[in-house]
Amino acid sequence: ARAFRIRWRGSAQQWVYDLHAVVGVCVLPVWLLVAGTGVMLAEPDWFRPTMQRVSPISRAPNVSEPGFEVSQLAVNAEQAIALARQRFPDAELRWLETPGAGRPVWRVQMWQAFEPGRRFPKTQVWVDARSGVVLAVQDPATRSASDAVLAWLHPLHDGEFLGLAGRVAVLLAGLLWVLSVATGLVRWWHKRRAAIHPHP
Repeated sequence: ARAFRIRWRGSAQQWVYDLHAVVGVCVLPVWLLVAGTGVMLAEPDWFRPTMQRVSPISRAPNVSEPGFEVSQLAVNAEQAIALARQRFPDAELRWLETPGAGRPVWRVQMWQAFEPGRRFPKTQVWVDARSGVVLAVQDPATRSASDAVLAWLHPLHDGEFLGLAGRVAVLLAGLLWVLSVATGLVRWWHKRRAAIHPHP
């Protein structure tokens, strides 16, 4: 209980130390969660080989054709989305990646209600931009354990999995990091001053 108490009526050294400790105790779990998921998002190649050994990771189809130009497009966006909706009629459209030079494919990204993250969902359909053939489908309902971990990274990192409350918690954790650093520096200065000018 003492770790959660700030003695405001004590000396400046005391309440600065208490404030530093309370912020650390309360916010450390959020800091660790944000930092851990951030590292995994920033450097996925550090973790994917080990995860792949545990359970397979779904991969996007390698669709490339150096000679393809957008002028050769035969399937438009509406048709690609309609083909994706045939596979996932209850899913919500979230992103659409268009074909480009050397890449004759539409990637339709959708969100199903059970997915943890609506911003970066993992329901995906790849449609050939010339023939309309569905080249690949990724359905989180049949995902592996490694896919499930990867699907949770963004929602945990930005607090989306708890809605607005989670986002506010992550925001406050970021702001309180500044307070923690500031009180830590002040505490260091207090100890340094005491070492240079010790009390008799």
